Amino acid sequence: MTKNYSRLNARRGRSAGWQWTLIGFVFSSFCWIIIVLVGLTTNLLQLSLSGALPTPTPLVREVQIVVTQVVTATDDPFLPTPTPIVVTATPNGEVQAPPVNDVAPATPTPLPDTPVPNEDNPTPTSIVPPAATQAEATAVPQQDTTNNGAVIGAPGEIPLPLRDIATTMVTVPGGTFTMGTTTQEVVQAVNECVNRDGGACDPSFAEDAFPAHQVTVDTFQIEITEVTYEQYVAFLNYLGVNSHRNGCNGFPCVATTNEDPNSNILFEGATYFVPEIARNLPVANVTWHGAQAYCNALGRRLPTEAEWERAARGDDGRIYPWGNEWDNNKAKTNRPRPSEGGTIGPVEVGRYPDGVSPYGV
Repeated sequence: MTKNYSRLNARRGRSAGWQWTLIGFVFSSFCWIIIVLVGLTTNLLQLSLSGALPTPTPLVREVQIVVTQVVTATDDPFLPTPTPIVVTATPNGEVQAPPVNDVAPATPTPLPDTPVPNEDNPTPTSIVPPAATQAEATAVPQQDTTNNGAVIGAPGEIPLPLRDIATTMVTVPGGTFTMGTTTQEVVQAVNECVNRDGGACDPSFAEDAFPAHQVTVDTFQIEITEVTYEQYVAFLNYLGVNSHRNGCNGFPCVATTNEDPNSNILFEGATYFVPEIARNLPVANVTWHGAQAYCNALGRRLPTEAEWERAARGDDGRIYPWGNEWDNNKAKTNRPRPSEGGTIGPVEVGRYPDGVSPYGV
């Protein structure tokens, strides 16, 4: 019995040493953990995880910016045009189709030739066309910046109902001339307006005519006189019922007495007509769209500002169509006063044959 107890005591001694070692290790580890936590809390220790965690890749989105080029058309005023003048650029008076710019047809881009795969070439490679071929496929027409007088209105012959209203035209030769006005001309015009006619003119009225500059125009044709009420009423009847409201390219053409009591054009539901006394007067209160549609119906067009000034002033820069001095007997405007024998209101077209320009306009 004594021998057996001694063995048991020996085993218990060895077991107790191992247990104390484990208890010491756990206690020391716990102390180190507390020390580390205290260091992190008091910023004595810093923990860097830059190498431990992967850096996130920022999201990249491809944005395609679409640039839209807005082409603004020529000014399209809605103000009435008192006396629309129609123009054509056809020298012989015949209606011609508008010319087409001579532009070489674009060559289509050839498709890449891809060889058929075979044993020698299991992965075929596309044959890329040379750069010269690419350039030929994207030919860009050159813009014609000249004032092409041959561009007229709608192509084809004048409709039969409108042939009788197509009036005579004269040819105005092309060339370079001085467009605009000078300071001396403005001073003269203001003095005449204020001192002679009793008007309230100001030099600022001529601001849109400065500065005088050189302009070149092509040869064109222009009607000798203004468009009359009789001509324009025939055009409205050609368009049809209610055409004055939206028959000119979707816009109003002119006001009738139904819209404006001062108008000379009457409309009674089926036909447009004008009083006999106003038949040969220059038509008034026509919109820009109404003037353009009338010209196009006759295979003609409205004159440009440069063409109109060229036709009225000639090539020598005169102030008035007949010269540089005002003459009450050569034009009817709002300048002559009734006390001087001038007539109030418009007169028939062609009333002043001596007041034409060198081109007969």
